[in-house]
Amino acid sequence: MSVYVKCGEKHRTEDCQKPKNSKAKCANCDESHTTNWKGCSAYQKAEERPHPKKVFAVQCIQQKPAKTVTASTSYAQMTGFALNNATPKTSK
Repeated sequence: MSVYVKCGEKHRTEDCQKPKNSKAKCANCDESHTTNWKGCSAYQKAEERPHPKKVFAVQCIQQKPAKTVTASTSYAQMTGFALNNATPKTSK
């Protein structure tokens, strides 16, 4: 179950017992703002950390050796997909 953004409790919006005119409470830092506010200190700290998938992608790119481009090298050869590797489709 998700957390309601106004009171920080685990329930649906329509099930909240908190009065509508009361102050919000963040589920991430317990301050008086909604949980989805981008100015939240907990949100800011989370945004500063690098995303694991992005870090992994950058590491993969950095580990691959660069290919030398010459005038006789085609785009297909550079990407690793040359025509001799492809199986032709035949229509009947």
